[in-house]
Amino acid sequence: MSLFVEPIPFAEAIASNAVRTLLPTELRSRELASLAPELLARARFSAGVTEVDFLQEIDDTLGALTRGEISRAEGRVRLKSFLGALGDDSIDQTDLTDLRSDARIELILDTNLGQAFGRGQYLQGMAAEVLDEWPAQELVRVIDTREQRDWSARWAEAGGDFFGNRMVALKTSPIWRAISRFGQPHAPFDFNSGMDVEDLARDEAEAIGLLARDEELPAPEIDDFNADLQASPTARAAWLRNGLAEALQGVARFAADGVLRLIASPIRAAYNPDQPRDDSNGRWATSNAGGPPAKGARDSLGRRPAKGETSIPDDDNIARGRAAIDRVLARKGGSVPDAMFVDGVGEIEIAYGNTGDLGSRNPTHKGGGGAAHIFSKHPDDLKKLPEVIVKGQRSAPVETEIEVRGSNGAVEKKKVWKRKITHEGRVVVLSSRSANSKSQWLVTGYEDA
Repeated sequence: MSLFVEPIPFAEAIASNAVRTLLPTELRSRELASLAPELLARARFSAGVTEVDFLQEIDDTLGALTRGEISRAEGRVRLKSFLGALGDDSIDQTDLTDLRSDARIELILDTNLGQAFGRGQYLQGMAAEVLDEWPAQELVRVIDTREQRDWSARWAEAGGDFFGNRMVALKTSPIWRAISRFGQPHAPFDFNSGMDVEDLARDEAEAIGLLARDEELPAPEIDDFNADLQASPTARAAWLRNGLAEALQGVARFAADGVLRLIASPIRAAYNPDQPRDDSNGRWATSNAGGPPAKGARDSLGRRPAKGETSIPDDDNIARGRAAIDRVLARKGGSVPDAMFVDGVGEIEIAYGNTGDLGSRNPTHKGGGGAAHIFSKHPDDLKKLPEVIVKGQRSAPVETEIEVRGSNGAVEKKKVWKRKITHEGRVVVLSSRSANSKSQWLVTGYEDA
């Protein structure tokens, strides 16, 4: 069952749909997911689709749907007819990699309509009078999907609070971007997720302690698509191309035919980000599938370790760390698993995390972690963090027990390794990704020595 069976035309959804620029690309979902949300929200694409004519048909069909001119069933028939797929019994209708299949057509419609209407509902919910009366929302399942992700675990990992078994937060909380695959503060939060939000009235939000009595929420910062519509399509297309070219430097580029293509590179062919690491020293493990990156390997953050290396030059490492911080703060969510590479330490991840308890009068930052938490406490100091990691004195790893929120909302104990790096009066705290690894670390704290 689809969340959006029939169109719900309203101005915000129409603006969200109309502002998009066609983006033919051979990039797959994984590469596209690394882009900033403001770029993704302004592009009409489908992973691996390079045909402009089909993207235009998708755009026209979605425009008609958001304006209420056709039904969803008519939209589905329209796309399949364009591809010559109606009545073709040779098509595996469950194959998501086949553009002609029912599964892929439904995914295209679900994702794009969901993003348009999700943004429309989000903007309406952020209107001052609505936000005052309905300041919070709950993450709920509205559709039983065939394969259900563990949303309680994702919520807990992003730093969300549980109220009983309920996942509830203020509408202005960064948690909504943090749990989203697309970096947006509204549904859909992932492909075919079946999850949405339900509003909570002020009296209930006050009763569970999200707000003090009569406390006012600060005005939210909202990316205004209507302003984009004042620009010409040519100007919007140029802005998108420039932004993508900068974000994907060394990874992809626009070819002469206008398609965003991966740069042919023996480095990327050899590099498999899912490949297991050698846990003893943090080096890339070799395999018949490819092995470690070749010398001079780069990604969108810059220089990576060459074959046989466990680290990179200090300046490159610091630049990578700062770029990773900029990325997660701009997205207000997500993480960069391979942000830095430090000899004798291993691979270091920088995640957005959460700010912790900011309160309205006396912020405690309790419960926070990651870049968001550090930035909320040390806004002028955050860019020094990579330099501390690279140049500081490193303590030996110490096994410790921490409390984490499990998938059922209950607090559980987990063993991890921790170590500290100290430099010029500042301390970075690293935690291992698991009790079995001392070569893959996550930045979890930043404090005075």
